[in-house]
Amino acid sequence: MIIRKFNSDGANAFREAILDQEMIRDKPADFLKLINEISTSPKYSDELKGDIDLKPFNDRFLFAEYIYNSLTAITSAHPENQILGDSNFWNWLAAAWLPSLVSADSRTDLLDKIGKSKDAQRWIQINDKTRFHRHLVSGPFFAYEANIEEINRAKALFAMFPENKTGNVLKPGELWERLIGKTALSTGTIVHLATLMFVDPTTGKLHTNSGNKKQGAQAFSKYFSQIDLTLDYHGMEVETLMSILPKHLQKWIPDARKSLALGN
Repeated sequence: MIIRKFNSDGANAFREAILDQEMIRDKPADFLKLINEISTSPKYSDELKGDIDLKPFNDRFLFAEYIYNSLTAITSAHPENQILGDSNFWNWLAAAWLPSLVSADSRTDLLDKIGKSKDAQRWIQINDKTRFHRHLVSGPFFAYEANIEEINRAKALFAMFPENKTGNVLKPGELWERLIGKTALSTGTIVHLATLMFVDPTTGKLHTNSGNKKQGAQAFSKYFSQIDLTLDYHGMEVETLMSILPKHLQKWIPDARKSLALGN
């Protein structure tokens, strides 16, 4: 599909449609038809240079990798597009990709897949540092881009729980929310530590209890957010970071050391 970006009419039409929970719940076929019209009609968007195949994905890492590779190729060939910082592009891309992404999620309820929200923050970019990452298309792109030099060390951002049978593109999960919402936790050595602790190196999936409130990602995020005020941990090696983990997080050290020994 040739890439486009919403004009003001398109942005308003998409917002109105994605917030119409009654239509999504009661008339899903009509909703998907409307989304297709909004994303393809020249009435609602302007054509840009470049094209992208809007493939179905239910694996967040593969999705992020694909978006990154596709858009960097487009921006390299057509820098005049100026798309990566344009919400009207990202929101158009989310609208255009929506039918394919919901088809790849095996849940039966379309409203569950779309999500219930007062501001549709998963589909419409919100210019707020606490919610910007929640956009389902631009969020994975920017997380992948920020870790491109050592992307395998950032797998905690993209991995899913083994019990998740529907995929984690439309259902990002606890670790995504706890880590990506704070820049200091989503790049560098700290996200490497999270990956060593919470991702099973043999399966690429998250350890079952890594979303645990008291001993998992939420506790990890809370601890490092607290010491961020008093300790410059950003330049520390993962071995040093492991040595300062509080008792309630030390249960993950054997997993981390095992993964580190495997060269992860």
